Amino acid sequence: VTGASEGIGRVLAIKLAQSGYKITGVARSEEKLRALVNELGDGNSYLVADLATDAGQEKIAAELRSRHYDLLVNNAGIGENFHAIHHTDHNWPKPLKLPSAFQRQIQLDRG
Repeated sequence: VTGASEGIGRVLAIKLAQSGYKITGVARSEEKLRALVNELGDGNSYLVADLATDAGQEKIAAELRSRHYDLLVNNAGIGENFHAIHHTDHNWPKPLKLPSAFQRQIQLDRG
């Protein structure tokens, strides 16, 4: 769950954990992520990453390629100046590109 440190992402992480999912929360705030994982209990984890940066994107994409995940909740904020009508496939904000790494993982899992 990206954007898991607060708001909708935090609530989604809690609800998914209550439904039996093991959660990997992703956000910039390690302190808030640590508190979330402590609340969720054993078997849940977090990754600190700023998805607005190339390094943050690559960190999470590498994680998606290296482990199996059943679900991606791509909830990270994209900023107040985003207007979808002005973007093309080549210049979408970085958090919106993350699903392609998840899609590749699904394709590899299916063989």
